[in-house]
Amino acid sequence: MMNTEEDYSLIYFKIKHEGCWSELTRDGKIIATTLYAKPDRERNSILAYDEIRINNESGLKLFIRALKNHKKVVQVYKILNIKKIDIESL
Repeated sequence: MMNTEEDYSLIYFKIKHEGCWSELTRDGKIIATTLYAKPDRERNSILAYDEIRINNESGLKLFIRALKNHKKVVQVYKILNIKKIDIESL
């Protein structure tokens, strides 16, 4: 059992594994950041929440289509579209 009073560390790393959906970001027009990932060893899968940044709506639509059709993606649970807010206009 893990001791909850231990110190923790943040580890930033880059991983490459063949066939991963993240290969869709290799052209540099898409930035993907993993916010949460939990491996499920019994199902040989990972539940992940990722932040995806794309500069235009057409690029977003293409990416979502490619993501949903990717052989390594089991299911897309939810997509939240976040609009920029101009705080000076508030």
